[in-house]
Amino acid sequence: MAHEHVSVAALGAAVWLAMNLGLWFKRGRWLAVTGALLALGAGAWFVFVQAVVLREWCVYCLVTHGLAALQVVLLVALRFRFTASQATTAVLGLVAIVAAQILFPVAEPESTAVLVITPEAAPAAATAEASGSDWGHGIDLSRFPRRGPADAQHTVVVFFDYTCGHCRTLHAHLEAALARFEGRLGVCAIPTPLNVSCNPAVPHTPAGHEDACGFMRVSLAVWRVDPSAHRAMEQHLFAGMDRGGLRVEDARAFAEGLVGRRELEVAMRDPELAALMREGGELSYRIGQRLRRPVGHMLPKLLVDPKTVLVGPSSRDQVLRSVQARLPSPTQERDR
Repeated sequence: MAHEHVSVAALGAAVWLAMNLGLWFKRGRWLAVTGALLALGAGAWFVFVQAVVLREWCVYCLVTHGLAALQVVLLVALRFRFTASQATTAVLGLVAIVAAQILFPVAEPESTAVLVITPEAAPAAATAEASGSDWGHGIDLSRFPRRGPADAQHTVVVFFDYTCGHCRTLHAHLEAALARFEGRLGVCAIPTPLNVSCNPAVPHTPAGHEDACGFMRVSLAVWRVDPSAHRAMEQHLFAGMDRGGLRVEDARAFAEGLVGRRELEVAMRDPELAALMREGGELSYRIGQRLRRPVGHMLPKLLVDPKTVLVGPSSRDQVLRSVQARLPSPTQERDR
Protein backbone atom coordinates (compact mmCIF):
# COMPACT_ATOMS: atom_id res chain seq x y z
CA MET A 1 0.00 0.00 0.00
CA ALA A 2 1.50 3.27 -1.15
CA HIS A 3 1.07 5.28 2.05
CA GLU A 4 2.95 2.59 4.06
CA HIS A 5 5.76 2.55 1.49
CA VAL A 6 6.11 6.32 1.76
CA SER A 7 6.28 6.28 5.58
CA VAL A 8 8.97 3.56 5.67
CA ALA A 9 11.01 5.21 2.91
CA ALA A 10 10.71 8.60 4.63
CA LEU A 11 12.24 7.10 7.78
CA GLY A 12 15.14 5.72 5.71
CA ALA A 13 15.66 9.07 4.01
CA ALA A 14 15.74 10.79 7.41
CA VAL A 15 18.44 8.38 8.60
CA TRP A 16 20.43 9.05 5.41
CA LEU A 17 20.21 12.81 6.03
CA ALA A 18 21.31 12.32 9.65
CA MET A 19 24.37 10.34 8.52
CA ASN A 20 25.37 13.11 6.13
CA LEU A 21 25.07 15.72 8.87
CA GLY A 22 27.13 13.51 11.17
CA LEU A 23 30.07 13.66 8.76
CA TRP A 24 30.46 17.36 9.54
CA PHE A 25 31.14 16.69 13.21
CA LYS A 26 34.22 14.88 14.47
CA ARG A 27 32.29 12.94 17.13
CA GLY A 28 29.64 11.90 14.67
CA ARG A 29 31.88 10.59 11.90
CA TRP A 30 32.39 7.13 13.38
CA LEU A 31 28.63 6.61 13.70
CA ALA A 32 27.97 8.14 10.26
CA VAL A 33 30.44 5.83 8.49
CA THR A 34 29.22 2.78 10.44
CA GLY A 35 25.62 3.72 9.65
CA ALA A 36 26.44 4.03 5.96
CA LEU A 37 27.90 0.51 5.89
CA LEU A 38 24.91 -0.85 7.80
CA ALA A 39 22.46 0.95 5.50
CA LEU A 40 24.19 -0.54 2.46
CA GLY A 41 23.86 -4.08 3.80
CA ALA A 42 20.30 -3.52 5.03
CA GLY A 43 19.34 -2.08 1.64
CA ALA A 44 20.63 -5.21 -0.11
CA TRP A 45 18.60 -7.36 2.31
CA PHE A 46 15.41 -5.36 1.84
CA VAL A 47 15.75 -5.49 -1.96
CA PHE A 48 16.05 -9.29 -1.65
CA VAL A 49 12.89 -9.36 0.51
CA GLN A 50 10.94 -7.28 -2.03
CA ALA A 51 12.11 -9.41 -4.97
CA VAL A 52 11.83 -12.90 -3.47
CA VAL A 53 9.44 -12.75 -0.51
CA LEU A 54 6.97 -9.94 -1.21
CA ARG A 55 7.28 -10.02 -5.01
CA GLU A 56 6.27 -6.39 -4.96
CA TRP A 57 8.43 -3.30 -5.41
CA CYS A 58 8.34 -0.16 -3.30
CA VAL A 59 9.77 2.58 -5.52
CA TYR A 60 10.29 4.99 -2.62
CA CYS A 61 12.18 2.30 -0.67
CA LEU A 62 14.39 1.54 -3.69
CA VAL A 63 15.29 5.23 -3.94
CA THR A 64 16.30 5.20 -0.26
CA HIS A 65 18.41 2.05 -0.77
CA GLY A 66 20.05 3.75 -3.74
CA LEU A 67 20.91 6.74 -1.56
CA ALA A 68 22.56 4.36 0.94
CA ALA A 69 24.72 2.88 -1.82
CA LEU A 70 25.58 6.39 -3.04
CA GLN A 71 26.60 7.31 0.49
CA VAL A 72 29.25 4.56 0.58
CA VAL A 73 30.51 5.51 -2.89
CA LEU A 74 30.93 9.12 -1.75
CA LEU A 75 32.77 8.05 1.39
CA VAL A 76 35.18 6.01 -0.71
CA ALA A 77 35.65 8.91 -3.14
CA LEU A 78 36.35 11.28 -0.25
CA ARG A 79 38.87 8.76 1.14
CA PHE A 80 37.19 8.20 4.45
CA ARG A 81 38.80 5.40 6.44
CA PHE A 82 36.71 2.29 7.15
CA THR A 83 37.97 0.70 10.35
CA ALA A 84 37.58 -2.91 11.44
CA SER A 85 35.39 -1.84 14.34
CA GLN A 86 33.04 0.03 12.00
CA ALA A 87 32.76 -2.94 9.63
CA THR A 88 32.22 -5.37 12.53
CA THR A 89 29.53 -3.18 14.07
CA ALA A 90 27.75 -2.83 10.72
CA VAL A 91 27.81 -6.60 10.12
CA LEU A 92 26.48 -7.32 13.61
CA GLY A 93 23.74 -4.73 13.09
CA LEU A 94 22.77 -6.33 9.79
CA VAL A 95 22.68 -9.80 11.36
CA ALA A 96 20.42 -8.42 14.09
CA ILE A 97 18.03 -6.89 11.51
CA VAL A 98 17.80 -10.09 9.46
CA ALA A 99 17.40 -12.29 12.54
CA ALA A 100 14.69 -10.04 13.98
CA GLN A 101 12.70 -10.16 10.75
CA ILE A 102 12.98 -13.95 10.51
CA LEU A 103 12.38 -14.77 14.18
CA PHE A 104 9.81 -12.08 14.92
CA PRO A 105 7.83 -11.46 11.72
CA VAL A 106 5.31 -8.66 11.86
CA ALA A 107 1.80 -10.08 11.90
CA GLU A 108 -0.15 -9.35 8.74
CA PRO A 109 -2.51 -6.49 9.54
CA GLU A 110 -6.20 -7.05 9.33
CA SER A 111 -8.38 -4.93 7.11
CA THR A 112 -10.52 -2.34 8.79
CA ALA A 113 -14.02 -3.80 8.75
CA VAL A 114 -15.35 -0.33 9.51
CA LEU A 115 -14.78 0.80 5.94
CA VAL A 116 -18.43 1.57 5.36
CA ILE A 117 -20.08 3.06 2.31
CA THR A 118 -21.08 6.60 3.21
CA PRO A 119 -24.89 6.94 3.43
CA GLU A 120 -24.93 9.94 1.12
CA ALA A 121 -22.93 8.04 -1.53
CA ALA A 122 -24.66 4.69 -1.23
CA PRO A 123 -27.22 3.96 -3.93
CA ALA A 124 -30.66 2.87 -2.86
CA ALA A 125 -29.97 -0.71 -3.92
CA ALA A 126 -27.10 -0.88 -1.43
CA THR A 127 -29.01 0.16 1.70
CA ALA A 128 -30.26 -3.37 2.31
CA GLU A 129 -29.16 -6.92 1.55
CA ALA A 130 -29.40 -7.39 -2.20
CA SER A 131 -30.93 -10.44 -3.80
CA GLY A 132 -31.00 -12.08 -7.20
CA SER A 133 -28.46 -10.94 -9.77
CA ASP A 134 -28.72 -7.25 -8.74
CA TRP A 135 -26.31 -7.15 -5.80
CA GLY A 136 -26.22 -3.37 -5.47
CA HIS A 137 -23.72 -0.68 -6.60
CA GLY A 138 -24.47 -1.57 -10.21
CA ILE A 139 -23.03 -5.07 -9.74
CA ASP A 140 -24.83 -7.68 -11.85
CA LEU A 141 -23.77 -11.06 -10.43
CA SER A 142 -24.78 -12.83 -13.63
CA ARG A 143 -22.00 -11.07 -15.58
CA PHE A 144 -19.06 -12.39 -13.54
CA PRO A 145 -17.64 -15.74 -12.42
CA ARG A 146 -19.33 -17.15 -9.33
CA ARG A 147 -18.71 -19.96 -6.88
CA GLY A 148 -21.30 -21.60 -4.70
CA PRO A 149 -24.98 -22.28 -5.33
CA ALA A 150 -27.05 -19.80 -7.32
CA ASP A 151 -29.52 -19.65 -4.42
CA ALA A 152 -26.87 -19.15 -1.73
CA GLN A 153 -28.10 -17.57 1.49
CA HIS A 154 -25.43 -14.88 1.18
CA THR A 155 -23.06 -13.81 -1.59
CA VAL A 156 -19.89 -11.80 -1.13
CA VAL A 157 -18.15 -9.90 -3.91
CA VAL A 158 -14.38 -9.75 -4.35
CA PHE A 159 -12.39 -7.42 -6.61
CA PHE A 160 -9.05 -9.06 -7.36
CA ASP A 161 -6.01 -9.41 -9.60
CA TYR A 162 -4.00 -12.63 -10.01
CA THR A 163 -0.75 -10.64 -9.82
CA CYS A 164 -1.75 -9.11 -6.45
CA GLY A 165 -0.16 -10.94 -3.52
CA HIS A 166 -2.85 -10.05 -0.96
CA CYS A 167 -5.52 -11.10 -3.48
CA ARG A 168 -3.99 -14.58 -3.60
CA THR A 169 -4.05 -14.74 0.19
CA LEU A 170 -7.69 -13.66 0.26
CA HIS A 171 -8.51 -16.33 -2.33
CA ALA A 172 -7.29 -19.01 0.09
CA HIS A 173 -9.42 -17.48 2.86
CA LEU A 174 -12.50 -17.51 0.62
CA GLU A 175 -11.84 -21.15 -0.31
CA ALA A 176 -11.90 -21.94 3.41
CA ALA A 177 -15.16 -19.99 3.80
CA LEU A 178 -16.77 -21.85 0.89
CA ALA A 179 -15.77 -25.16 2.46
CA ARG A 180 -17.01 -24.23 5.92
CA PHE A 181 -20.30 -22.77 4.74
CA GLU A 182 -20.85 -25.19 1.86
CA GLY A 183 -24.19 -24.74 0.16
CA ARG A 184 -24.88 -21.50 2.01
CA LEU A 185 -22.26 -19.07 0.67
CA GLY A 186 -21.65 -17.68 -2.79
CA VAL A 187 -18.60 -15.75 -4.03
CA CYS A 188 -18.67 -13.46 -7.05
CA ALA A 189 -15.19 -12.69 -8.39
CA ILE A 190 -14.92 -9.44 -10.35
CA PRO A 191 -11.80 -9.09 -12.53
CA THR A 192 -9.79 -5.98 -11.64
CA PRO A 193 -6.34 -6.24 -13.25
CA LEU A 194 -4.01 -3.48 -12.06
CA ASN A 195 -2.84 -2.72 -15.57
CA VAL A 196 -3.83 0.38 -17.48
CA SER A 197 -3.89 -1.40 -20.85
CA CYS A 198 -7.07 -3.31 -19.91
CA ASN A 199 -8.22 -1.31 -16.90
CA PRO A 200 -8.21 2.41 -17.79
CA ALA A 201 -9.49 3.23 -14.30
CA VAL A 202 -5.98 2.80 -12.85
CA PRO A 203 -3.62 5.76 -13.45
CA HIS A 204 -0.59 3.58 -14.27
CA THR A 205 0.62 -0.03 -14.21
CA PRO A 206 2.50 -0.77 -10.95
CA ALA A 207 5.64 -2.91 -11.05
CA GLY A 208 4.83 -6.61 -10.97
CA HIS A 209 1.48 -6.26 -12.73
CA GLU A 210 2.73 -6.18 -16.34
CA ASP A 211 1.00 -9.50 -17.17
CA ALA A 212 -2.18 -8.85 -15.18
CA CYS A 213 -4.30 -8.42 -18.31
CA GLY A 214 -2.97 -11.56 -19.96
CA PHE A 215 -3.63 -13.82 -16.97
CA MET A 216 -7.11 -12.36 -16.45
CA ARG A 217 -8.03 -12.72 -20.12
CA VAL A 218 -7.06 -16.42 -20.14
CA SER A 219 -9.06 -17.04 -16.95
CA LEU A 220 -12.17 -15.27 -18.25
CA ALA A 221 -11.93 -17.11 -21.58
CA VAL A 222 -11.98 -20.48 -19.77
CA TRP A 223 -14.97 -19.33 -17.76
CA ARG A 224 -16.82 -18.27 -20.89
CA VAL A 225 -16.20 -21.63 -22.58
CA ASP A 226 -16.82 -23.90 -19.59
CA PRO A 227 -17.71 -22.42 -16.17
CA SER A 228 -17.13 -25.82 -14.55
CA ALA A 229 -13.44 -25.66 -15.57
CA HIS A 230 -12.90 -22.20 -14.19
CA ARG A 231 -12.00 -23.29 -10.66
CA ALA A 232 -9.15 -25.46 -11.97
CA MET A 233 -7.90 -22.51 -14.03
CA GLU A 234 -8.00 -20.21 -11.03
CA GLN A 235 -6.18 -22.69 -8.82
CA HIS A 236 -3.47 -23.05 -11.47
CA LEU A 237 -3.02 -19.28 -11.71
CA PHE A 238 -3.00 -18.60 -7.98
CA ALA A 239 -0.62 -21.48 -7.24
CA GLY A 240 1.64 -20.55 -10.15
CA MET A 241 1.85 -16.91 -9.09
CA ASP A 242 2.70 -17.97 -5.54
CA ARG A 243 5.53 -20.18 -6.78
CA GLY A 244 6.74 -17.46 -9.16
CA GLY A 245 7.86 -17.72 -12.75
CA LEU A 246 4.41 -18.37 -14.25
CA ARG A 247 4.10 -16.92 -17.76
CA VAL A 248 0.96 -16.05 -19.68
CA GLU A 249 2.02 -18.62 -22.30
CA ASP A 250 2.09 -21.32 -19.61
CA ALA A 251 -1.34 -20.30 -18.36
CA ARG A 252 -2.73 -20.40 -21.88
CA ALA A 253 -1.30 -23.89 -22.50
CA PHE A 254 -2.97 -25.11 -19.29
CA ALA A 255 -6.24 -23.48 -20.37
CA GLU A 256 -6.11 -25.26 -23.74
CA GLY A 257 -5.89 -28.54 -21.86
CA LEU A 258 -9.06 -27.65 -19.97
CA VAL A 259 -11.33 -26.40 -22.76
CA GLY A 260 -9.55 -27.12 -26.06
CA ARG A 261 -7.29 -24.95 -28.20
CA ARG A 262 -9.86 -23.87 -30.78
CA GLU A 263 -12.52 -23.09 -28.20
CA LEU A 264 -10.05 -21.04 -26.19
CA GLU A 265 -8.89 -19.08 -29.23
CA VAL A 266 -12.46 -18.14 -30.10
CA ALA A 267 -13.18 -17.05 -26.51
CA MET A 268 -9.95 -15.05 -26.28
CA ARG A 269 -11.07 -12.94 -29.25
CA ASP A 270 -14.41 -12.13 -27.60
CA PRO A 271 -14.55 -8.33 -26.98
CA GLU A 272 -16.71 -9.05 -23.94
CA LEU A 273 -13.58 -10.06 -22.00
CA ALA A 274 -12.13 -6.57 -22.35
CA ALA A 275 -15.52 -5.10 -21.39
CA LEU A 276 -15.63 -7.19 -18.19
CA MET A 277 -12.14 -6.05 -17.13
CA ARG A 278 -12.98 -2.39 -17.80
CA GLU A 279 -16.24 -2.76 -15.90
CA GLY A 280 -14.48 -4.42 -12.96
CA GLY A 281 -11.92 -1.64 -12.76
CA GLU A 282 -14.55 1.07 -12.88
CA LEU A 283 -16.70 -0.62 -10.21
CA SER A 284 -13.70 -1.15 -7.92
CA TYR A 285 -12.62 2.48 -8.16
CA ARG A 286 -16.14 3.86 -7.77
CA ILE A 287 -16.83 1.78 -4.66
CA GLY A 288 -13.39 2.60 -3.25
CA GLN A 289 -14.17 6.31 -3.50
CA ARG A 290 -17.53 5.87 -1.73
CA LEU A 291 -15.91 4.69 1.50
CA ARG A 292 -15.62 6.92 4.53
CA ARG A 293 -11.86 6.64 4.00
CA PRO A 294 -11.53 6.51 0.18
CA VAL A 295 -9.10 3.85 -1.06
CA GLY A 296 -9.57 4.17 -4.83
CA HIS A 297 -7.87 1.32 -6.69
CA MET A 298 -6.48 -0.55 -3.67
CA LEU A 299 -6.88 -4.34 -3.84
CA PRO A 300 -8.23 -6.68 -2.79
CA LYS A 301 -11.68 -5.40 -1.91
CA LEU A 302 -14.08 -7.86 -0.31
CA LEU A 303 -17.65 -6.59 -0.14
CA VAL A 304 -19.12 -8.72 2.64
CA ASP A 305 -22.41 -6.92 2.20
CA PRO A 306 -23.51 -3.90 0.12
CA LYS A 307 -22.43 -1.51 2.88
CA THR A 308 -19.26 -3.04 4.34
CA VAL A 309 -15.91 -3.56 2.61
CA LEU A 310 -12.70 -5.26 3.74
CA VAL A 311 -9.77 -3.64 1.94
CA GLY A 312 -6.22 -4.91 1.66
CA PRO A 313 -4.75 -7.79 3.69
CA SER A 314 -7.08 -9.65 6.04
CA SER A 315 -6.74 -12.75 8.19
CA ARG A 316 -8.64 -15.99 7.61
CA ASP A 317 -10.44 -15.61 10.94
CA GLN A 318 -11.57 -12.13 10.00
CA VAL A 319 -13.00 -13.31 6.69
CA LEU A 320 -14.75 -16.30 8.30
CA ARG A 321 -16.21 -14.14 11.08
CA SER A 322 -17.43 -11.53 8.60
CA VAL A 323 -19.16 -14.16 6.47
CA GLN A 324 -20.66 -16.06 9.41
CA ALA A 325 -22.11 -12.85 10.84
CA ARG A 326 -24.11 -12.37 7.65
CA LEU A 327 -25.47 -15.89 7.33
CA PRO A 328 -28.79 -16.75 8.98
CA SER A 329 -28.35 -18.35 12.40
CA PRO A 330 -29.82 -21.83 13.08
CA THR A 331 -32.67 -20.13 14.99
CA GLN A 332 -33.46 -17.90 12.00
CA GLU A 333 -33.33 -20.96 9.74
CA ARG A 334 -35.92 -22.77 11.88
CA ASP A 335 -38.19 -19.72 11.92
CA ARG A 336 -38.29 -19.59 8.12
